[in-house]
Order: sequence, then C-alpha cells, then structure tokens
Amino acid sequence: MANKSTQIESEKAKLNINKSYIPYKNTKKNQNKVKSYVKNVNIFVALLIFIIMLAVGVGAYFIVSRNDCFELIGAQEIFIELKENEDKSDFTTTFFEDGGVKIIEFGKDISNNVKIETNMKKAGDNKYEVDKLGTYYIKYSIDSIKYGKIFTIEKIRLINFVEPSEDIGVN
Repeated sequence: MANKSTQIESEKAKLNINKSYIPYKNTKKNQNKVKSYVKNVNIFVALLIFIIMLAVGVGAYFIVSRNDCFELIGAQEIFIELKENEDKSDFTTTFFEDGGVKIIEFGKDISNNVKIETNMKKAGDNKYEVDKLGTYYIKYSIDSIKYGKIFTIEKIRLINFVEPSEDIGVN
C-alpha cells in the first residue's frame, strides 16, 4: 500500500476577537497620524523644557542680584558757605567729596569704577574748587551691564554755595 502523504493543516490560534480586527495596519494614513502625534509631543516637550529653564534663569537672577544697589552715600543736597580769600577781595572754597556712591551689581562691589561729572573745577582727588555763588552738581554714573546699559541710572548730588553769614554780636 502506498503511503499516502498526510497533509498537515494548521490553524491560527483562535481568540475571541472579531475577524475583521487588525491591530495595526501600516497605511499612509496611519503613518501620518503617528508622525503628527510624535511631532506634537516633541513640541510640547521642547516648550515644557523652555519654560522650566526660563523659570530657573529668572530665579537665579533674583538670587544673585537680591542685594544690588546704586545709592548715594551722604546727603543729596549740601549747603556750604564760601570763605573769603586772604586779601578779602574775593570768595573761594575747596569742597572735599567724601561720600560718593555705593554700587553693588550682581553681588560684586563696583564703586571704584564710577564716572564722576561735575561743573566745578577739579583741584585733586575728590577735591573741587568754587569761586562763585550758586548751585553746582556732581553726577555719578557707571558703564556696566545692569546700571549702564539695561537700566541707565545716574545719581546727582547738589552742592549749594552761599554767601558767608555775618556774625552779629548780641549783647
């Protein structure tokens, strides 16, 4: 007897799912949906990282610059009497600027880089001469990132030179 070849038939495992269900069909439409979804997720993640880094940067700026200042040391307006010369023909006074300004930028003291502009005659380091009555000024400014470029700040001190008062003897 001739050996009959036996035909082996296999069947797919039977699950309780609909025969028309295909878990994923690789079509252009599905590929475009996946690309769109991934693109939107990437944009969201990039935007989220940007917002977090922006918050960290702003927080670091406020922590580093919390004690920054640009302030005058001493009075903003000063009254000084002119003094007579030796020959009593004219008045003159030497004004010594001892105050100055205190400038702290990003936690560092940069007061020694200040630019001083005035309408008085310079007589030396922090010394100024005046020979006429009137109001004079000393303007303090600095060429730095924070107080010179971003926020332009200048402080002005007014110095009023007045006539000397005569002492009237009271009996």
